[in-house]
Amino acid sequence: MSARATHLNLAQRLRDPHVWDPTLSEVGFLQTHISWLFFTPDRVFKVKRPVDFGFLDFTTLEQRRRSCDEEVRLNARLAPGVHLGVAPLVSAPDGHLHVGPIGGSLRDFDGELVEWAVVMRRLPEHDMFDGRLARGEIDNDCMDILARTLVDFHADASTGTGIDEYGHPAVIARHCEQNFETLADFSGPVTATGKSVVSPTLLAFLSERTQEFLRDHDASMRRRMTRGRIREGHGDLHAGNICWVDRKPVIYDRIEFAAEYRCGDVAADLAFLAMDLDLRGFRGFSRYLVKHYVQLAHDPELVTLIGFYKSYRAVVRAKVDALRSADTTLDAAERLQARLTAMRHLHLAATEFLPPPLVLTCGLPGVGKSVVARQLAAPFESQVIRSDVVRKQDRGLPPSTRDAAAWNEGPYSPEARAHTYQSLLNEAITALEHGRAVVVDAAFPAKAMRRRFVDAAQRLEHGCVVAHVECPQATVRERLVARAQAGTDPSDADWDTYVHAREDFEAPREVHPELLITVHSGEPAEFACGRLIDRLVVQRRMRPTRSHGVRH
Repeated sequence: MSARATHLNLAQRLRDPHVWDPTLSEVGFLQTHISWLFFTPDRVFKVKRPVDFGFLDFTTLEQRRRSCDEEVRLNARLAPGVHLGVAPLVSAPDGHLHVGPIGGSLRDFDGELVEWAVVMRRLPEHDMFDGRLARGEIDNDCMDILARTLVDFHADASTGTGIDEYGHPAVIARHCEQNFETLADFSGPVTATGKSVVSPTLLAFLSERTQEFLRDHDASMRRRMTRGRIREGHGDLHAGNICWVDRKPVIYDRIEFAAEYRCGDVAADLAFLAMDLDLRGFRGFSRYLVKHYVQLAHDPELVTLIGFYKSYRAVVRAKVDALRSADTTLDAAERLQARLTAMRHLHLAATEFLPPPLVLTCGLPGVGKSVVARQLAAPFESQVIRSDVVRKQDRGLPPSTRDAAAWNEGPYSPEARAHTYQSLLNEAITALEHGRAVVVDAAFPAKAMRRRFVDAAQRLEHGCVVAHVECPQATVRERLVARAQAGTDPSDADWDTYVHAREDFEAPREVHPELLITVHSGEPAEFACGRLIDRLVVQRRMRPTRSHGVRH
């Protein structure tokens, strides 16, 4: 039996709850790209997988044992009392597996040593940071505490010779290059049935902008090495590795397998969490955390670096998820989810180098434009301006008001529609001028309407993309009937509206291909967002940049 098959067999055997506790009838299980985790009611046992990704090598038992010991040692600072120690996994003479005592050795019992496990106290699931964010249980006070915790941690962390060199621009450039080399194996046409997570266009753009930033900020990065800003940090600081216990953050899973991935600029450590908050849709908390950290650490220079490091961290996460998407020990659904997550991280990485765009939806009633608008807004945290809402606001009506006016009459007359689109344009221009990305959720049924918005975006030197949303007619009819019955949507469109609109609709054939994407209603958002980002990248390359910096 091959080594890989042997360890797959071991993973299955370890899912027997009696390995961990003879009184249990079941045990929880989670597989990451480098570990197997087994959950009992009060303990978590982590077993390193025998993998070699280049940036880590766990292929021998001794390497895995050293990594277990390092994990326990390193996590004592930010997660005191959580990592309890390392225990042997033993195959008894009768063939049964069991976990030995923490710190135990083969001298303590009969059997064959087969693996090592890190033993951890199980933290309360309900208090995990990612879950509390999703439930709305995090506030600015929590972010204050978190900022103070990180400032104190970094202030006490090791620095100087043996660590400072990890903040050198050349070292960072090498790490970035390694990330892009790995992602090159996952680059190509991004289709629903393929394995690619990034187009060649986007991958080249990210690589070029990264190199450009490092050249432009070489002096400031070197200066930070002499100012004590390079520290032995955490290395994997995201919401999934934080638990709130008694109003205090317990931060675990500090990187143990390579010092170069946990040592670096404090900005890089902070950026990991800020990026993760951005991805989860909590950019307000992300900005607040960075601002408060900067104030507490007296580190204003960090602001010029945080956008770059957020992009860097997003690419790192994308690399990890891309590797996970190719892991054949996972089922198809898990691999697809990893692939989509990698794509979201790469889209977020790109937004740090792109100015806020103007995106227009375009399509017939009921095709799903509002859903698509929200999806396309996510990477840039765009303001969504919806015509159905603006139309009623202009008349002093609440969005929920149902309007029974016939086609081309009342609020749907040509004059009224022209007024609505002017309001949409005014609001979009104001947002763009204030540095905010915008998605205008409207039908844009006429060439002249689209032209005015595209011209405004180009005049303001912002990227612009028209998203033509399409959907099968039968699905549209079902949606419109259901929506009319529910009576809660701001849109007044029904099937009669759809029929009339179809007769008048001018397909966006006049829009230049580099400003147009087609979105099929119901497809995963990541594919549409990928096409959007690619169009914006091409447009950005065609227009000289005023600054090669990143968004802060």
